[in-house]
Amino acid sequence: MPLFVCRVCNFIEIGELYFIQIENIEIPSSVTKIGEMAFIDCYNLTIYCEAESEPGNWSLSWNYSNRQVVWGYKKS
Repeated sequence: MPLFVCRVCNFIEIGELYFIQIENIEIPSSVTKIGEMAFIDCYNLTIYCEAESEPGNWSLSWNYSNRQVVWGYKKS
């Protein structure tokens, strides 16, 4: 059982050092900005992004710890 599952619904931005101890997050294509190290303490995290690739306006270090990212995710 994951510590915490998060589905970002109405966000357009995710700030720096934002989340801790989550294992899964779904990020819709409406998210236009993610700050530095947003998921730094999420050691078992898988990130599911609706976007096909990393948007250019996300921080270069948004995924600082190189967590697994699934691009083009479509919830079934």
